[in-house]
Amino acid sequence: MKDVASSSKGALANFIILGIHFIGVLNSKKAKRRELREQLSNKKSVGNLPEEEEESTDKTDSFDEGSDDEKSDKEAMKDVASSSKGALANFIILGIHVLLLYSSIN
Repeated sequence: MKDVASSSKGALANFIILGIHFIGVLNSKKAKRRELREQLSNKKSVGNLPEEEEESTDKTDSFDEGSDDEKSDKEAMKDVASSSKGALANFIILGIHVLLLYSSIN
């Protein structure tokens, strides 16, 4: 019985270390994404990027609900927060399944 308990603790410790590494990688990817987004917005503000579209001659109704940059930044932050929470929740659920499977085998 001691062997099962000690091996379960070892498996749990390895799983926690793996989880910490996974979260570190996820956070570094998010930081890189933020950095690239800032570089892109800086290039747009300086005017280094060519215009992708010419002005349309079609008449459309205009409305102001905030700039596209503001919307995309807000949406990106929501996506980052939800993806971090979702990834952590999925990781915890996976860990529980691994421990249950491991304990049922031993």
